[in-house]
Amino acid sequence: MTNLSPQAVLDAVSDVSNLWFDIELDLLQRTWQCGHVRVVVLLASHQTTSDAQLLARVISRTGSGRLLPAEWFPNVYFQHVNLESLKSLITYAINDITENSYLISNSMESLLKSLPCEDIQNIFEIEAHKNPGSPFNYGPTYQMFWKKGDYFYYLEHHYES
Repeated sequence: MTNLSPQAVLDAVSDVSNLWFDIELDLLQRTWQCGHVRVVVLLASHQTTSDAQLLARVISRTGSGRLLPAEWFPNVYFQHVNLESLKSLITYAINDITENSYLISNSMESLLKSLPCEDIQNIFEIEAHKNPGSPFNYGPTYQMFWKKGDYFYYLEHHYES
């Protein structure tokens, strides 16, 4: 993931509707504190797809309560993080979704436990240098992305309160 910048991702947002994927999984699980955990897994179809286009696909999926990418993505930068940081975020996400038994999602928990965490060199966290620095107006949002082979992974853990 060389030469990846927030501006390159924003520039790619307009092209995401033209992309085709062999795998496009976007799973969101609400947590008991009005937050959520979101995992996205992408495998581009038989085309050349840049890392900027892959991340643009992720951030362009707006929903209820989300800011548009142009409203928050200019305020971020990508921080290289180590494998332990990724494993820690996965653990916090699992703990958050399993904290109250009525919200347990076996699908999300299984997916989080199966995310590839070995032999990964380039793991990035999306950090804010000013607000808004996430797609949400309230609460902290932790976002990491990485690639393993041809697969692109994105993990978002949002706390509303």
